[in-house]
Amino acid sequence: MQFTTLLPSTSRRWLRLLFARIPDFDITPAGVVPLILVGRAGGGIAQIALAEQLGVVEPSLVRTLARLDEQGLLRREPDPNDRRVRTLWLTDVGEAMVEGLEKRLVEIRAELFEGISTDDLKAALRVHEALVDRLALLAPIRPGS
Repeated sequence: MQFTTLLPSTSRRWLRLLFARIPDFDITPAGVVPLILVGRAGGGIAQIALAEQLGVVEPSLVRTLARLDEQGLLRREPDPNDRRVRTLWLTDVGEAMVEGLEKRLVEIRAELFEGISTDDLKAALRVHEALVDRLALLAPIRPGS
């Protein structure tokens, strides 16, 4: 019980720390994680796949993506195999921003994880990944939910 109680507050506090450490990046808090995930995907990720990674339904992501597009950080293109699907690609400006954000993340994580053993971090990651897998089975994200 204590573990699941801590998850939401830990997530919120992590994001608060992250946003406090990136004021020099011209991006809204809502855009940071989606932009980083598009960068990590190497481009061409479908909007629906990004929404699934974020744990949200696709329509709730559209406004954030539109803002990132307007800022010139990413572009949305129709999938050549399925014109109904939009794929996401970083622009050159977006790639530069993600590179800077990733470097900053390395610094923040080093500070955050200081004093925590590698074995403990690996164990925590295994448990978290197992929870994600179980939740995908027990409470899948469905359009409109």
